[in-house]
Amino acid sequence: MTQVLPNPLDDAASQPVTSVDVLVDRLARGCKQGVLKVGVEHEKFGVDARTLEPIGFDGPNGIEALLKGLASRFGYAPVMDRDRVVALMKDGAAITLEPGGQLELSGAPMTSISAVNAELERHFSDVASVAGALGIAFYGAGFRLYGNPDAMTLVPKARYDVMAPYLKRTGMLGLHMMHSTCTVQANLDFTSEADMGEKFQTAMAISSLVTALFAASPMVQGADAGRQSHRMHVWTDVDRTRCGLLEFALRAPPTFADYVNWSLDVPLIFRRRGAVYSAPPSGHTFRRWMAEVTPPTLADFDDLLSTLFPDVRLKTYLEVRSADCGPRSHLVALPALWKGLLYDVTARRRAFSLVETLTFRDHLALRETACRDGLRGVAGGLHLGQACTELVLAAQDGLRTLGDQEGAVVLEPLLERARTRRTFADELLAAAGDPADVMLRLARLC
Repeated sequence: MTQVLPNPLDDAASQPVTSVDVLVDRLARGCKQGVLKVGVEHEKFGVDARTLEPIGFDGPNGIEALLKGLASRFGYAPVMDRDRVVALMKDGAAITLEPGGQLELSGAPMTSISAVNAELERHFSDVASVAGALGIAFYGAGFRLYGNPDAMTLVPKARYDVMAPYLKRTGMLGLHMMHSTCTVQANLDFTSEADMGEKFQTAMAISSLVTALFAASPMVQGADAGRQSHRMHVWTDVDRTRCGLLEFALRAPPTFADYVNWSLDVPLIFRRRGAVYSAPPSGHTFRRWMAEVTPPTLADFDDLLSTLFPDVRLKTYLEVRSADCGPRSHLVALPALWKGLLYDVTARRRAFSLVETLTFRDHLALRETACRDGLRGVAGGLHLGQACTELVLAAQDGLRTLGDQEGAVVLEPLLERARTRRTFADELLAAAGDPADVMLRLARLC
């Protein structure tokens, strides 16, 4: 749920918005030429290394102390919110916080998977050296394995003060999403509107397969949740106006205008002026705001884009968002998978062919099956383990065509998962009798 930091983003951000064309142009500015890059974002849970209890924001061993330690030791620039350190910036990457204190790395765009991997290694080394001295350990899973999700406290960010009441009204599990979920996602380039549309449609169409392949959230408060990806289940009851699968993008490759027009009718969560966030009238939309005497700006549109949570999200790049966070190997495999599938045209078409006959209702059933059964699921005549095997093979071929051999290699463990139908969620459940084993052996990141 990464937000734009800071605001405004650029010299044009203060431009008033009175027409859809201005917003379409905003997205079209993302078209890239030359070598296409890929970035990875991932979130992780921090716990007290001795008690395995979730850590808070305050205090000498809290999240803010960790951020200050990273800033002082490794030269990260702190980002403040009401005099509290809530994020760090360095070398085109950002370390930010999700509402429940989940620590997120938003990596810089890279030209190869080996460069993505090197960035992850540096991040984990930095975090481990500071976290270890504070008695903090981190683990990767899609949903908190232990700890009551209703008892988590919010990170003291003005944005979250407004978002929390809104999401509490729009879905039964909105606060669980904020407090207790972690994802790994890839950010990808496009070269034109047509290229964006094909990538968007393919990514949306196969997103449920990726959910099954990366399923890593089978537990709630230490007990079997009855599904392989409880995180993705949570997203189905957050706010259906802004989350999930987009039917128009599954029918045909979307245009920039298609996405803009969808976004304009999603209710606003907040308005921002400087550092002050306020809640708009219930049901107020960006389209209605554009008709006011004082219209919104492009910076306000960027804020709107950051509060939309479909499985594939469009900014000036594509975000693919359907995977649980998991073990270290998943964090580099996820961008490798998407790079191979979307940047090579042949691989993209192979991937889309797996699901191209499905109706929207079929896609909804596939999503539910992926959440519940993971790689052992069957929906619409599609065996998810078999389909995911084909998906990974297509990605490997695509990466080899692109000349990224290391990317193809890092997908081997993922291919084994698909072939054996054994998700990381299965591994967590197998160790569920011993919390320390679950948290610190299977899921430990740094």
